[in-house]
Amino acid sequence: MVMGPKETVVFVIIAGVIVRVIMMWRTWGEFEWPTVLITVAGSLLGIIPGAYLLKVADANHLKILLGIALLLVTLLMELNFVPEV
Repeated sequence: MVMGPKETVVFVIIAGVIVRVIMMWRTWGEFEWPTVLITVAGSLLGIIPGAYLLKVADANHLKILLGIALLLVTLLMELNFVPEV
């Protein structure tokens, strides 16, 4: 591995923020504000538990958790799941 799991998560988060800022800049007038507010609220609620989990969790447990999350998302995509907002 080039980076450990914790460093990878931090890198992905930072890269995601950069991409989101660029996309927000380009699509500012096309926002559906209720959807944006729900997404922001969910993100803010997840920051503290996520940061705590990164601090206390073992790297192997994070790998297992990430694998389970990826399998769950793959299954939901296969079932054509679309959440209602």
